[in-house]
Amino acid sequence: MMKSLFYWVLDHTLFSGLFWKLLLLYWAVKIGIVFAKRFLIQRSFTSLVEKRKKECDQSFQYDVKIDDISPKLQEEILQSDIVALRELIWTGRVTSEQVLKFYFSRARTVGRELGAAVEANFEQALKLAKAADAKIKTTDRVQLPPLTGIPFSVKENFLMEGMKITHGLEPRLGSDECICKETCPLIQHLISQGAIPFVRSNVPQLLMAAETDNPVYGACLNPHNKN
Repeated sequence: MMKSLFYWVLDHTLFSGLFWKLLLLYWAVKIGIVFAKRFLIQRSFTSLVEKRKKECDQSFQYDVKIDDISPKLQEEILQSDIVALRELIWTGRVTSEQVLKFYFSRARTVGRELGAAVEANFEQALKLAKAADAKIKTTDRVQLPPLTGIPFSVKENFLMEGMKITHGLEPRLGSDECICKETCPLIQHLISQGAIPFVRSNVPQLLMAAETDNPVYGACLNPHNKN
């Protein structure tokens, strides 16, 4: 009896046109769901990237004045290596705050135009620069940490508390892991030596390419040939 029922089911389902129609419908629905999810995710990514770009643009909306630095001194700052820049700051020819504002103005214009500077933390950096200037005035030079008053940029892949880290990946923008809960030891050490992180710079996607380009921040262009 059971065998007869089994063969009857086989005859009327597996080898019938209805079975293949149902199977075709099943896969059509499944494939449709996959493409629908992909479409919705892509729309979500686009929205997240646009939101991120607005956040980054907002971080550069500070009106800084650099009129108190002569064009000659500005050029000297640009051409200075870290030792020469430290000498300029420590001897009082320019303050750390002035250098920070000058660097920030360059990051906001040239850096943004080239896609190199992606996000700024200007307010925090300004506090550190003012503290550095006060320390330089009141502390013997030999007792100053070696990087006191020197602003520097940080690649986006390094953890900085409160800042976002994406590695150039869109999905990370929708993740809780995107916002750093702590600062990595390397940046902590540089800060402890008096250096001042003031801007985040672009990265290759997952740091796995020779060129800096990703769907979140776009490409970083060659200043000598933007094409």
